[in-house]
Amino acid sequence: MGIVRSALLAGSESRWLREHAKRHRFVRKAVSRFMPGETVEAALDATRTLGVGTVLTQLGENVRDLEQAAKHAKDGIVDGKAFKAAGLIHSADRPVKILGDGELKSKVTVKAERFSEEAKKKIEAAGGKAELLAKPEPKPVVRHKNKTAKKIAKS
Repeated sequence: MGIVRSALLAGSESRWLREHAKRHRFVRKAVSRFMPGETVEAALDATRTLGVGTVLTQLGENVRDLEQAAKHAKDGIVDGKAFKAAGLIHSADRPVKILGDGELKSKVTVKAERFSEEAKKKIEAAGGKAELLAKPEPKPVVRHKNKTAKKIAKS
């Protein structure tokens, strides 16, 4: 992972940075230029409308309030559907990372693609289990529609 990407991802999870950065005009201006889109198609439509070259990154979802999700558990299992039902994520199709904020009092099995160390400790302390789901395979990026790109996309 690149240094800049690592710094941006770390900054995106920093409470301090979130509270202090928005005080600066350049940050507010940069955020106003953020490319919207809940789906890849919506983001691509927006880039076509603007007529600019764009790099699109599909982000995962962070879950902070496990106790809220536990209320929507089925058979003691908290997964993407429970997070969605609790309103903690936008889409159950995206990778989910469980963060260690708050308290968990329910004994549940939590299924997600990633867990913070603190989240694992809290889940296990409540008598539950943290189950890692397999990360979905990334789809190949087809940049040019030629024979080579079609072969890569098919394999």
